[in-house]
Amino acid sequence: MLPAGDQNLHLLVTLGECSVFAGLAAVVNGSASCNEAAVVGTEDGHNNIPVMDWQGHFAGIGRDFHGIEQYQHFRFDWQHSGVVFFKTRISDEEGSFKLFKDSPLPTTAATPITPPGLSRERQAYLYEKIRPFVKDKFKDVVCPPAASRATPRKTEMNKI
Repeated sequence: MLPAGDQNLHLLVTLGECSVFAGLAAVVNGSASCNEAAVVGTEDGHNNIPVMDWQGHFAGIGRDFHGIEQYQHFRFDWQHSGVVFFKTRISDEEGSFKLFKDSPLPTTAATPITPPGLSRERQAYLYEKIRPFVKDKFKDVVCPPAASRATPRKTEMNKI
């Protein structure tokens, strides 16, 4: 996500000065001394910030917080483990909600989720339709031929 109001950054991205994540990160980092890019993943499929299966980890012990979308202010307190405090406006009185049933919480870490990568169809689309618009030096990074991409999705592996 680009910082709001940064016209120079927007211009560089729009003019095509950034064709890969590293280029975008360099532009963000150079746009102001207070900006620091946090690249989640790279073109080769490396994930810098692991995604965990929190849904599965807390399945059966969590409680649904119906109406959560009406609140804008949330906080957690270490002295009230498993409780979220919430308000609609900053000036409102605070409410609280117990996130878990009375069963014990897991003591192990959640399982990491491996991103599935692009389907062969999406890879083919990028190669055929988008590649002509990518700078030559980035074509094999952004839109390589489908055969050179990472592993197929699980649904494709099931068909094999």
